[in-house]
Amino acid sequence: MWKNRLIYLLILGGLFLFFVDYSGWISAFFLLLALLLPLFSLLLALFSLPGLKLQMKSESTLYSSSSLSIRIEVRMPHRIGDPLLSCRFSLTDCMSGEKTVQKLRFGACEGMTIRTEVPFCGKRELSLHTIRLYDSLGLFALPVSEKDSRSAWVLPRPEKHIMPACFSRLSALSYHPRPGGGYSEVHENRPYQPGDPTNTIHWKLSAKNDELIVREPQENSRMAVLLILHAENDRRRLDQAVGECFWLSEQLIGRDIVHLIAHPSETEGQIRLYRIAEQEDAKAAREAILSAKLMGLPEGKRMYPEADLRYDIIPEGGGHEDV
Repeated sequence: MWKNRLIYLLILGGLFLFFVDYSGWISAFFLLLALLLPLFSLLLALFSLPGLKLQMKSESTLYSSSSLSIRIEVRMPHRIGDPLLSCRFSLTDCMSGEKTVQKLRFGACEGMTIRTEVPFCGKRELSLHTIRLYDSLGLFALPVSEKDSRSAWVLPRPEKHIMPACFSRLSALSYHPRPGGGYSEVHENRPYQPGDPTNTIHWKLSAKNDELIVREPQENSRMAVLLILHAENDRRRLDQAVGECFWLSEQLIGRDIVHLIAHPSETEGQIRLYRIAEQEDAKAAREAILSAKLMGLPEGKRMYPEADLRYDIIPEGGGHEDV
């Protein structure tokens, strides 16, 4: 823009000298035209400014070691010509905290496409800000108040891992009476005892056996399982650990095993816990982990809940210990 302004001033100065040196009407005409053109160009830009919006379109979910494509489109209710736009595009990796900023300049009619490599998993926050609209001569820059932002979830590459031997004992399914009763698809019939609610009596079976029989709700007898995701400064190895954690969680959900996922939080010496019982819980936990800046837990600090089976997921390979 400063280059355009300098050229304009040089042209204006030349026309002024021409007007001073030459007394004909043509010199006055060119000088007046040079003075009015910027005002006309500014009016056209002001006419295009109301309702101007920049919108990003990109994949919402993709895998690591791939390319993220972002398309920037311009919406203008009143458009004359092909105005020039400039903006700043920010890309933030939530897991590492790294942020890159690019300055973009493009025509409103064509828009712009950005492609960037995403070698590692983690949430990416995309943002367009500091948007400016230029007039046709490139002399004025009008600020645009509109902004746009969106997120892209970069998942670790799906790989099939080997199920640890310590998980084999979790396949056995047993039941025990549900404390407090309540609804359950599985029931166990037993003789009536004083104090049992009358709505649990199985009247048809009681009449057949000539004694009161009640249906006692049962629930799964499962071991408490804890998956611990350890942090790692090497992003490639951290991706492997995150991918293994998500895979193990999917396997446990498939076996109808409620489990916990824990990882060190941004605050030193603290952890975050996620209870996983179904796919919706797993999705929420994945998004939280991919959005967090994973930190290492200081040695000697064990603040994890008690569990029958604890499995540590570390980049070098998982290890487990029974608690």
